[in-house]
Amino acid sequence: MIQWKTSAGKNVPVIFMETAHLHRTIRLVWNTFMPEALHLGTLKTTVFSNLDIYSPEYLVEVVSAMYNELLNNRDEELKDWMLEELDHMQLKALLAAIPVYFESHLEYNNDE
Repeated sequence: MIQWKTSAGKNVPVIFMETAHLHRTIRLVWNTFMPEALHLGTLKTTVFSNLDIYSPEYLVEVVSAMYNELLNNRDEELKDWMLEELDHMQLKALLAAIPVYFESHLEYNNDE
């Protein structure tokens, strides 16, 4: 069972996360890995600096699970604005951006 690792250090199974928490987490990940012109809402970005916890592979897997949970199991709970944002935050684009971001970030750190 895939779990989200919170900033507080807790592991929460995706299927047990509240609908709003799932949506906000996807938006946080989106805003972190996508260009600023595509950001949504006022939710800030974060830094996934601990690669032992937040590896690109983990993030791709957990974000995919979150999208799946929202769109396939929680679709009746989603508000219209949430659906509009999920439509904007296209899963394929986000999944492609995650490893590219890490490759660029790691190259940048190696140059320091």
